[in-house]
Amino acid sequence: MQRVNADLLAMLDRNAAEVEGFEFTELLRSDSRHRLLNRLDALGAGRDRRFTEHVQVRRPDDSVVEGDLTALPVPGDSTDDAAYMVLLVGTRSRAEVPVAPGKKLLSAVDAKILEGVAAGASTVQLAGQLFLSRQGVEYHVSAMLRRLKAPNRPALISRAYRMGILTIGAWPPRVREEFVH
Repeated sequence: MQRVNADLLAMLDRNAAEVEGFEFTELLRSDSRHRLLNRLDALGAGRDRRFTEHVQVRRPDDSVVEGDLTALPVPGDSTDDAAYMVLLVGTRSRAEVPVAPGKKLLSAVDAKILEGVAAGASTVQLAGQLFLSRQGVEYHVSAMLRRLKAPNRPALISRAYRMGILTIGAWPPRVREEFVH
């Protein structure tokens, strides 16, 4: 990294000396690093004008900061090295999400509906699978939106992953048993 502002350093809980000489991608969790490098290559080759990607960045204490990273090329004199301006807008880290460990937030039906919504199932599909009416499914979704303080379904899924309710790396998505009463 050539230049880093104070806000980014505070977000990452690092000082300028710690990140000098680092490639920004070295600070990312390994599962996001490859995807981001491909996107940066496309940017450098002119195939993309800019992009935004959700990333997880490691802090020195191994906690994680999640955020949306936007990258754009910076015009320069040399074609040897591509330069990028990277903007990282952070969301709350997992450690900062207020949820009691093992708090029973969902009923068994809520859990099945949350898993279905996370997998992309429609209300009609969920109603058929769970032997509920469409209105019954919508009732459960609305209750979960209020309980998890999410404005819409994508935000509900994002919040469920951030809170650890949905297991990371599993497909189809699964609700962890300690959140079901």
